[in-house]
Amino acid sequence: MQKVEAEKDAARSASPQHWMQLQLARTGRSLEACAAWLELRPGLVLLLLAILYCAWITHHERQIMLWHDELYTFYIAQAPSFHTMLHWANTIDLNPPLYYIAARFCMHLLPAGRLAVRLPSIVAYATAMLCAYVFVSRRMTPLYGALAALILMMPNFSFYALQARPYALVLACMGIAAISWQSAQDAHSFPRFAGLAGVFLGSLGLLLSHVLAVFALAALMVAEAARAIGRRKIDWPMTAALCLPWVACITYLPLLHHQGTQAYPPAFQGTPVMLGAQFAYLWMFIAPSIATTAVILVLLGPTGDAKQTQRQDLSRAETIFALGLLAVPFATVLLFLQAHAAYFDRYGLAASLGLAILFPHWFAQWSKNSSRNALVACGVFFFAAFPITSLAKIVKRSFFSKPMPVQMSGSANLRLASIHRDLPFVDASGLTFLEMNRREAPEFLTRVYYLEDSVADMQYAHATIFEELSIVKTLFPIRGQVEDYSKFTAQHRQFLVLGTYTYPEDWLLRKLRADGARLEFLGISDNTYKDHELYLVTMGAAQEQPEPQPEAHTHSPN
Repeated sequence: MQKVEAEKDAARSASPQHWMQLQLARTGRSLEACAAWLELRPGLVLLLLAILYCAWITHHERQIMLWHDELYTFYIAQAPSFHTMLHWANTIDLNPPLYYIAARFCMHLLPAGRLAVRLPSIVAYATAMLCAYVFVSRRMTPLYGALAALILMMPNFSFYALQARPYALVLACMGIAAISWQSAQDAHSFPRFAGLAGVFLGSLGLLLSHVLAVFALAALMVAEAARAIGRRKIDWPMTAALCLPWVACITYLPLLHHQGTQAYPPAFQGTPVMLGAQFAYLWMFIAPSIATTAVILVLLGPTGDAKQTQRQDLSRAETIFALGLLAVPFATVLLFLQAHAAYFDRYGLAASLGLAILFPHWFAQWSKNSSRNALVACGVFFFAAFPITSLAKIVKRSFFSKPMPVQMSGSANLRLASIHRDLPFVDASGLTFLEMNRREAPEFLTRVYYLEDSVADMQYAHATIFEELSIVKTLFPIRGQVEDYSKFTAQHRQFLVLGTYTYPEDWLLRKLRADGARLEFLGISDNTYKDHELYLVTMGAAQEQPEPQPEAHTHSPN
């Protein structure tokens, strides 16, 4: 008590600079005490992470409508029979079956809708966060494990928690295989058979989730090879648990056959520039948080708890595993570069798990295993993943207001369904066409079209992505019309087009201009689709007009 009073008296008589130093020292000691208290309560740490994740899901799920790729999952999972579902997955969506099976099961439990089809991803991403926490906290402490989980909550990583696609499932299965592999190495604290079973099931689920998951599993196999070299002895049960799941790759044969028939615009294809871009992509979301954490720790000064927190470090094999996951995007880009195929950032999402493992490891070394420093980093990453503005919106929405309905399309000054109601309405993009069929009113969809022309598609977009929409229309409940370009333009001399002139895979507006049509730009529509530029097209009435220069979009197909 006397020490506290003495500190207060010293603070009153101190200069502003010295007063600030005293306040920072007092804050540092408070943080050390709080960190030590939390380290002894891992259950509370997990509970706080669970509350954060549930709040994030609650906030974002109702705002994000199903987009094109998710709609494929949504319709395929509701196929008339299980066999039909597998056939559609192999021939239409080109993915292994695990996510569709999980989504079909969820839609038997819940009403078939947005939440039901996304539930496997929501659960899978939570599992991935839990696995990252367990993997790191076993070697360090609960706060470093929490830091690993919070890294997975960074923007553009956590986005896939609300995607009805298999990417979150890949992370979850990889996480299950990783912590089981880690557990099986220490038979004294975990039943070895359970660890081996976890490795087998996690690896099998990984390969049944996505074709490119082979790179993530390869990282674990390389790590096991490194462990065998270090032990100078092969762990045959572990090797079997890692190798046997590869039989699942037989399900890839029909996928690869149909994938080879698709062409993508050069703008989406892998390039040497992407090799460097992938490294920047991984770090750009956490770099500001790292810098902020460093500044705060410099201000707080040296920690007093370093001697009390001696911990086990990641093993050499575990470090190799995490580094292997970081290499997944680069290996994928090299493959796509050779195959001249389209590459998107989500194909390398497994690297986020590697980053979630390695960064706490490096941070612990730099900060001398300080629990206080781990708590500071967790706080910074928490607010980076979940800003104050989002927290305020959640509190207001949950307790002080009713949920606002989501505006489906259009705006007060340019509502799509109200513009030239007597004219056909054409979507230049297959992405927009499929989404519009889910979101718009039936009376509007009676005049909505998507036009097909395989020659023009290859000539202007060098793509064949949406050439099968006429077939898809016979399988999915699509109310809009899919029609041949030449037949449609012969029957309709004037119509509306919603599109993006410069988007790489959209050929229609360029084809119309080349065919002598006049494109009258009507304005920008404030809607929920990829395309916002609305044109009035008049066939055979072209005049000298500047080429449209709308703003470029970077929305990725598929």
